[in-house]
Amino acid sequence: MFDIITGTDLLDKAKRELTKYQQQPNSDNLFNLFVTIRHIEDYAKYKFATRKSRNKYHKKIEDTFGDLYPWMLFICNKQKHCKVSTGVVGQAMEGGHVQYAFSGEINGAPLNELPINGGDEYRVEYNGATYELGQLAAMLIGKWENLL
Repeated sequence: MFDIITGTDLLDKAKRELTKYQQQPNSDNLFNLFVTIRHIEDYAKYKFATRKSRNKYHKKIEDTFGDLYPWMLFICNKQKHCKVSTGVVGQAMEGGHVQYAFSGEINGAPLNELPINGGDEYRVEYNGATYELGQLAAMLIGKWENLL
């Protein structure tokens, strides 16, 4: 009935969602991408028979993702409240997280951040680390590829 049964199936869907986001960066594609990435864990952990083995696998996931694990949860759970748009220099999010939208248009980004007419870029910043959202998604997908 459904094509997505395993964590690997959902990982493949995440890769398709990343392509959609890269081709058309908008709030809907971003939200779909990070929700899909976040829920790979739900599909992957049920290959284990007991709650104890699932909890052990969850710990392995947290260890593998390190600081990226809270990012994954944050964007999945909070990004639905944000709007991805160009021309926004900084949009405060809960807990001090900031979303930046830079445009390749003249005056669309701080000097030397993007090439002129180089396209748009969306970033999040937290505790001094800055990630472009597509790059962050690709890093998370890479972590899942290594785990599955």
